[in-house]
Amino acid sequence: MEIRDKQGEAYQVNVLSKGFADKEWKQILDIGNTIPWITWSKEYLLAEKDEYRVYRGKWEHSLVVLNEEKTWLKRHGSLESQRPLGKRDLRGQAVANQAAGLEKSGQSSPVEVVAILIAFEREPKGPVYKSPSFYIHLFAVKESFRGKGIGTALMELFLERCKPGFKHLEGRPAVTVQTNSEDFNQGTISFYRKLGFKRIGRKVYRERVDFIMGKEL
Repeated sequence: MEIRDKQGEAYQVNVLSKGFADKEWKQILDIGNTIPWITWSKEYLLAEKDEYRVYRGKWEHSLVVLNEEKTWLKRHGSLESQRPLGKRDLRGQAVANQAAGLEKSGQSSPVEVVAILIAFEREPKGPVYKSPSFYIHLFAVKESFRGKGIGTALMELFLERCKPGFKHLEGRPAVTVQTNSEDFNQGTISFYRKLGFKRIGRKVYRERVDFIMGKEL
C-alpha cells in the first residue's frame, strides 16, 4: 500500500505485524508517546488484551507508514556503494536482501517509521460504546513529518479498509476514537471532524476528560 503527502511524495504503508512492532518498538513509541497522557511501554504495545477487553484484529487493522527509501540512502549511501545490491530499485529485491543481512548481523533495519495507527475491533460495553467499532487505540505522526498531510492520507486509507466490515464482530461498521478535550487539543478534534467524526460522548478520568468521537461507515 502507498500514500502520498501534499507534495506528492510517496510513503509505503504496511499492516503492522507483531514481529515488526517487537523489532521497531522504540521508533513506534518515540512517536506515539509524544501524545499527552500517553506513556506506552513495549509490553503494552505488544499486548493483545488488557483487563477490560481483547484487542480483536489488532495485527490485521493496525497500519505503519515507512520512509524506507530516504532512510536507506541516509544510513548506507548510494546504491552503487552497496554489495550485493548493484543498481536495482530501492523497493526491489536488492533492499530485501540487504535488510535481511543487516537483521542477521544485528544492525538497524533500513526503515524509518513516519506514522503509526493502531486499531482493533472493540466490543460494545458501557453507556458510550453501545455498538461494536473499529477503535483507534493510537494514532500519531512523527514530529518532523507533521503538516505534510500524511496523517490525513493514512486515516483515509484506514477508513477505506474498514468499510467492508468487521472480521471478528458483527454489526454495522463504525470507527471510534478517544481524544483529549482540552483547548491545546482543538487541532486534533478539528482533524477528526473534517474526516466526518462526530462527538458521541465523553469519558472522565481523574486527571483529564476525553471526548469520544465516532464515524459510521
